Amino acid sequence: MGNPEQQKPCKEPEPLKDDCTQNPPEGGGYGDKPKPPDDGGGEPKPPRECGTPEPSENPCGDPAPDPVPPPPPENCDKRPFDDDIKKLESQTNQEERDSKKEALAKYKKLSDDVAKAEKEYAKEYDSLVRQEQASETYTDDLKTLLDGKLTPSEKKRIAEIVYCAPNVDELKKAWQDARDELPELQKILNVAQNAFDDQDAEYKAALTKYQDTQKALDEIQTQSTKAVDAKNYRGAWFLNQFEECPNLKVPPVPCKFNEWLEGIAKKEVEKSEAVRQAKVTLDQKTADAQKRKKEYEDAKAKRRDNILKTIAMDPFPAPPPPKDKTSQESSSEAKAA
Repeated sequence: MGNPEQQKPCKEPEPLKDDCTQNPPEGGGYGDKPKPPDDGGGEPKPPRECGTPEPSENPCGDPAPDPVPPPPPENCDKRPFDDDIKKLESQTNQEERDSKKEALAKYKKLSDDVAKAEKEYAKEYDSLVRQEQASETYTDDLKTLLDGKLTPSEKKRIAEIVYCAPNVDELKKAWQDARDELPELQKILNVAQNAFDDQDAEYKAALTKYQDTQKALDEIQTQSTKAVDAKNYRGAWFLNQFEECPNLKVPPVPCKFNEWLEGIAKKEVEKSEAVRQAKVTLDQKTADAQKRKKEYEDAKAKRRDNILKTIAMDPFPAPPPPKDKTSQESSSEAKAA
């Protein structure tokens, strides 16, 4: 049976006449005509040419002779006042972007809120000044009361606890930096998802590309036949020149089709992997930002209480014993020796 891994050469089919009305033969060969260029895995291009339209003096006049359809007129049928409508739509969109209505509404609300706050502050100003002065007096009195109550080692240890506590400002910045990375990561994911969607559509269409193409041609042929039977030659001519002939595709031989389809399938996997990686990265960074936000909010809300708990639980070094007691203990130890 031979080596199964050895690829059989693609069989060249019978020559194909260049007739837009003839169905492509099975096997998809090209006969004596030049083969379409092979770009190393891309879709094989059929050699069929439907002709290049020749410009006519009057595009809206008589059509060019078959089989070449006339070119599209430079100025197709337009809606009345189409240019004016488009211009006004553009101006309306620009006016909507430049509108100051929303800014005006925000300023009005801010004006009410700020005026209320200013009025309340003016009303409470004298009381706030007296309360601040009372706080200064209390702070000074407490400082005097605590004078001599703590040893230098205790003060040093408390300062160490305070300075070693989580820095609220640093935690806030860490959270904001992590948060600000998310929009760009979301954009990367969106781009990757769009690329995958496009590739997925191409892949699904490629699976039955030539079968679907022939099915569409069969439908067009059915429509054309009905149009001819009804003596609707205008409709038949349109279907023949603009729908059928340009869409005739010679099916490639299986080995070429396999190479082309496998290349598209490989791109499908690559695009899917790009989406997965972008999503994992976004999810990880989102979780990290949420974690940092919680750390910041907890430190901000509980900083003072956490420091007080640490001070209460920390085993401070014992204060030095009184000098006379130390002298007595030293003397007793010396006598015992």
